[in-house]
Amino acid sequence: MNLFRAVACAFKPILPATVAAAENFLNLPEGSLNTFGAIDRHLSNHVVKPYSALLTRIDPKNIETMIESSKESLEQTPSPSPHPLPRQGGGAKAGSSTPPLAGEVAARSVAGEGAPSGATAPGAATISIDDFAKLDLRIGTVLQCGFVEGSDKLLCFELDAGELGKRQIFSGIRASYGEPEKLIGRKVVFIANLAPRKMRFGVSEGMILSAGGDGGPASNQLFLLDADAGALPGMSVK
Repeated sequence: MNLFRAVACAFKPILPATVAAAENFLNLPEGSLNTFGAIDRHLSNHVVKPYSALLTRIDPKNIETMIESSKESLEQTPSPSPHPLPRQGGGAKAGSSTPPLAGEVAARSVAGEGAPSGATAPGAATISIDDFAKLDLRIGTVLQCGFVEGSDKLLCFELDAGELGKRQIFSGIRASYGEPEKLIGRKVVFIANLAPRKMRFGVSEGMILSAGGDGGPASNQLFLLDADAGALPGMSVK
């Protein structure tokens, strides 16, 4: 017990709350272990309080939850790939606006089947049509759109996703759309089967696709993809 008290005294500057609990367990006055000189003050004929655990073993699941909850999403916007590979059929590419760990809603380039040999941009992995088919791309109609308090890059969208219901999605396109209310009623393309991500602003339930520049003044801007008038909320994009 005296060895435990001595160790607790040594750790007081590092773990003050834990050592305060140790003081309580050892039935010592508050602050008794505040100085290293207390290490030599051995206990004798002293009654301690009933045992209770001061620390518990770390659960990996709790660590994962803590990491997800503390991510500062959308703090940085990386430059788009210099030569992104277009989808099959020449569709517009989707620009990326966030590092992989940030969790911001942004779009990524996808290589389609039949892409020219050697056309893959540096760092962009070639995928099969089966990989592309895993994406559930849908049409959404913007019901609400506004700035996000505490972020200078995010807009918060509420989408009508048809049979999928309503979706809240954060997208880092504020620099391109200074009047988000003008986006209400617009149709967008989003990834519907992306796992929801808890951010410090709320939960983002998908990823809105946007197009970005390959260089020049427009490189740091992202622009929403559009859909024809006949495309209805919830329709699949194929």
